[in-house]
Amino acid sequence: MKLIIEKTLSEALLAQNGNNFGEAERLYRLILESQPYHPEANYQLGLLAISKNKILPALPLFRVAIESNPKRIEFWIGYLDALIRIERIADAKRILKQAKDRGAKGDDINKLEQRLISYESDRLEGNLQPKNSLHKRNLSKDKQRLLVNLLNEGAHEKVLEETSSLIQKYPSSSVLHNIQGVANYSIGKLNDAIKSYEKAIEIEPNSADTLNNLAVSQKLIGDINGAINSYKSAIKIKSDIPECYFNLGCLLQGKNELKEAKQYYQKAIEIWENLPQRIRPKIYQESVGHFAECMYCLSDMNELADYIKTVAITDQTNVRLAAISTFFANQTNERNFYPFCKSPLEMILISNISKHFSGYSQFINELIHDLVQVPQIWEPGQKGTHGGFQTASTIFDLEIKSIKKLSQILQLEIEEFRSKFKNSSSTFIKRWPQLNKLTGWYVRMLKGGYQDSHIHASGWLSGVVYLKTIPDPVDGEGAIEFSLNGNNYKVFKNEYPTMRHEPVMGDLILFPSSLYHRTIPYKQETERCIIAFDLTPLEP
Repeated sequence: MKLIIEKTLSEALLAQNGNNFGEAERLYRLILESQPYHPEANYQLGLLAISKNKILPALPLFRVAIESNPKRIEFWIGYLDALIRIERIADAKRILKQAKDRGAKGDDINKLEQRLISYESDRLEGNLQPKNSLHKRNLSKDKQRLLVNLLNEGAHEKVLEETSSLIQKYPSSSVLHNIQGVANYSIGKLNDAIKSYEKAIEIEPNSADTLNNLAVSQKLIGDINGAINSYKSAIKIKSDIPECYFNLGCLLQGKNELKEAKQYYQKAIEIWENLPQRIRPKIYQESVGHFAECMYCLSDMNELADYIKTVAITDQTNVRLAAISTFFANQTNERNFYPFCKSPLEMILISNISKHFSGYSQFINELIHDLVQVPQIWEPGQKGTHGGFQTASTIFDLEIKSIKKLSQILQLEIEEFRSKFKNSSSTFIKRWPQLNKLTGWYVRMLKGGYQDSHIHASGWLSGVVYLKTIPDPVDGEGAIEFSLNGNNYKVFKNEYPTMRHEPVMGDLILFPSSLYHRTIPYKQETERCIIAFDLTPLEP
């Protein structure tokens, strides 16, 4: 029985870290049917409840986890964080004392204690504002919960049907308009989402959450200035939303307004660093990387060198920081202080799937035929694909025979990659993620299509499989080019290395996710079809 429980727990953690939350919850509850006081299953179910903003149901789960294993500090941290979120400050103070009496200590506990002290200080000084009630304008709490649950379950069309009916009865409910906007956004109706958000803001101008939602949709339709204004309005109302500062930084960096972008990244980082390191989101690493990019492009070289050294002490797995650190070292002839992957151009493996079986061209045709059935978006926003279609990054989750076969081939190739570079001293090889997941997407380009230079900052190892290539290419059209330079980095000397490969059908290329790469535009009347993928680390 113990082995079965451990296997189920491992599967649940993989599902959870792969964002398959429904499956993770099912597996955790399966464990609790046999062991209702299983500490890890209760704790992880609590975290899932928190991710859905269901704070109250999470509390008893955290309590059981603590009672079953009071030595696990993260159980105390989860419980304390939940209590603070719902402003049960007296309970949080009591639980904090219990945790410390049981020996809980360290930076994470200290930061939670500081949050309690800050809250008490704000309350005494009268700085806390009453929360915007989501339950006013006569819409019942039960109905709101029902709509939010439908959103969480992906029933977006049902939500639109319900909200359209309810708005007739409660036209002044900003909550209804906001929920309607989220549902429209979720099915790609961005202009309708914007209309709903704008109506909600007209009714309730001081809703930072709605302004943030509006900004996301504005960004995706290309209304960059509108998105910037919406994010700025949101943080005037609520100054502790790090995602707003991060997104503002990204938009301003894209406009080359680097000084202001740097300030917003720094603010996002400061807020996230008030959280225990265990619960900081992946986007925190992205903020650190973009912050460093701004330093480089502003020629703050001494500041950048010191910053890279400081970050490397506690985090050696930041893919974006690795990319800028490598180019910085190349351009300044300085030592590369970031150990993730100092020589990414030397760690490219080129293979071909033909070596795995005969008749590979028939297999590729099957892949193309199957992938045509998968929904595709023309020039998806923020993806860097021009003149082409792209699917969501979930093709390896599909129950398609050809995709499953390709996944098996990729796993073999990944093992060959690891074997080839096993003697590398890089963090990239030495700390290879034992828990990982393949994420992939299909890209179909037409004449004139190309991809901007980019990295896969959420990945570890990246790759591409070529299904259709350019026949008899001229001047490298349709080729993939690898480089240390990208994201409009300032060039101080032109002698930086690149590597270009003109692919043929079946080619498979693997490379570190911190290596910039782009597609050379092509002029022929033909399609260029690829599957791009990442081996993405999952946290245990």
